Order: sequence, then structure tokens, then C-alpha cells
Amino acid sequence: MTDAYAIDETPGDAPQLHAVGDATITDVMTAFVVLRSKNAKLVSNLAASAGITTTDVRALFYVGGNDDVTPKKVAEYLGLTTGAMTSLVDRNEAAGFMQRTNNPSDRRSFLLELTDAGRDLVQRNGQIYADAFSAAVAPADFDAVHRAFLGLSEHLGAAADELDPKA
Repeated sequence: MTDAYAIDETPGDAPQLHAVGDATITDVMTAFVVLRSKNAKLVSNLAASAGITTTDVRALFYVGGNDDVTPKKVAEYLGLTTGAMTSLVDRNEAAGFMQRTNNPSDRRSFLLELTDAGRDLVQRNGQIYADAFSAAVAPADFDAVHRAFLGLSEHLGAAADELDPKA
């Protein structure tokens, strides 16, 4: 990557990232915490600007990134009950971001699709992420970052599975 980052924690100030030459695992983990915080703020602001919740935003991104999405699949992804999922779909339908369509493989259920407004919201905000990655990561480092994200996903997923009380 182009730069490694560490945290400068001046008492009373919010943690600040600064470039360093040889990042340690602590530096990497701290940068990850800062990244998660910045992402949470971005998603929160995105949701507020669209008049929806952060869970709604996550649902829209999931529906927009997958095919043949049922409410059950979204509920499992988000960890929602059937009742909460029904409310989420109702809210997003009313807001004009999502619609129910007939499920050709199961007449008892339906599929969720983004409307034009929902696709626009997902695409517009996906571009924010693309721009951020392009600004922060040199193209020569994309493969390394991609491998790191895949590895993190695998290891964090395994840790989550081990801690799952339902397993």
C-alpha cells in the first residue's frame, strides 16, 4: 500500500492517523478501528440523508448486490426477525427504494428488488467507496488489499462462527 498509518492519541483529542514507515500489528488494528468508525459515520449520514435507517442501508446494499433475494435471505444476513424484516420492507417500499416482485420458483414468497431510486442510492454511495479506495490505495496494491480483505473475512467469519451461541 502507499502508506501505513498509526494513531496519534493526544489527550483530549480524537485519535488521528499519521503515516509511519513500518506499521506494527497494533498500528494495523488501530487503523482498522478508525476505518470502522469512519465507515459507521458514513453509513449513518447516508441513511439520514435518505430518510432511512442504517439497517435499511445495509439491506439495500445486500439486495443490490445479489440475485433472487428473498426477505428471508435479507433477514438472515441482517439478523432480523420476520416481523422486523416485514417492517423494513414496508418502510423501504414506502420510501421508494425497494419493491416486492413475484417469486417464480415459489408462489408463497416474493423477491425483493431495488427500484430506480434504490439503485441510484446504492450506486451513488458505492462510488463514494470506489473513490475512497482509489484515493487511498495505489492500483499496484489492489491485489494485496484484496487478498488482505479476503483473509480477514475468512478469519473473522471463522471466529464469529466459533462464538455463535446458536451453533
